[in-house]
Amino acid sequence: MLPPSVSSSTALDSSTAIDVDNFSSSDDVELPTVEEMEEMDNCDLKEVEMEDIVAETAPDIDSCDSNNPLAVVEYVEDIYNFYRQTEVAGCASPQYMSHQFDINEKMRAILIDWLIELCLVEYKMLKFRPSLLAAAAIYTAQCCLRGFKYWTKTSEVHTAYPEEQLL
Repeated sequence: MLPPSVSSSTALDSSTAIDVDNFSSSDDVELPTVEEMEEMDNCDLKEVEMEDIVAETAPDIDSCDSNNPLAVVEYVEDIYNFYRQTEVAGCASPQYMSHQFDINEKMRAILIDWLIELCLVEYKMLKFRPSLLAAAAIYTAQCCLRGFKYWTKTSEVHTAYPEEQLL
């Protein structure tokens, strides 16, 4: 809306009309044509296709052991191929229990209860840090071997767990 002091005729007289089709400025950027844009798209597609052709190779982790005869680096591929073949053959049959005639229902129930208990114990251990579990295992082994509670300052320094935390 025009201010009341300015009439609509004076506002139109002071404006300049510009023909958009014939307008050019010194700071104009020339736009690419349709053909140039299609050519750029094709170049991008060729680059993408080239990227797809390149296969990523896995790093050779055995190269550092090539001079070590005990590492048997020359047999690594054969060993992995053997593992892959025996993995399929080594799986337990889904019908294993149906072929076990000497296992009765009560024995199956005991086995299932034991497996569930084993899984629950493992689940309960998830709340502890692995370093704490390892320190507790070391503490338990030392107590069993020596016949009494044995946790030195050295053990505490190396594991960062005091004896009270392991009990």
